[in-house]
Amino acid sequence: MPMKSLVLVFILFISSNKILATVQTPDLLIIENDTLELREMSNFPLESLNLNFRPFNYTRQTAPNTSCWRGYQAIWRIINNEIYLEKIQRCHGDDNNMRTENLNDFFTKNQMDFIEKDGLVLANWVNLNLYELKNLYSNTKNRKRMLSDNFFEKKNIEKADCVLSIKNGKIERNSLNKVLSNKI
Repeated sequence: MPMKSLVLVFILFISSNKILATVQTPDLLIIENDTLELREMSNFPLESLNLNFRPFNYTRQTAPNTSCWRGYQAIWRIINNEIYLEKIQRCHGDDNNMRTENLNDFFTKNQMDFIEKDGLVLANWVNLNLYELKNLYSNTKNRKRMLSDNFFEKKNIEKADCVLSIKNGKIERNSLNKVLSNKI
């Protein structure tokens, strides 16, 4: 095979691999009566911890399906300007009976200090700047409100409007009312 053809095949393989990538199951962020999806994250909040034992002991190779390489979905809740981990649940497509991870057992097994309040874990390790994702999917009727720490077009990051800034688990900036009040 001539070198030009080999290079062309390689380029097509790399670009098609990215095009066929499966959209990942988002984490959910609950603020009062609103639920937002954390999508296209460069680093999901639970993934930033140095865990000895992953939720449900999944690895990328043993995850239940390609849309959930982490093997779980985390549910986060903002209460009194602090972010809490409410639940770690298995992804859809996983038929195992144990649907949620016991948070107390999970953090204890990982030998991590944690602050528990009413069954929730204060996520004081979370440091994120979240931006609203727009036009990610073409079907706007079913589009949920989505946030990401990975501003979609990084070349315009200085123009991006950070709608939620979290430092050490505390909300430093919250302009989500603008996002939540926008009509799709």
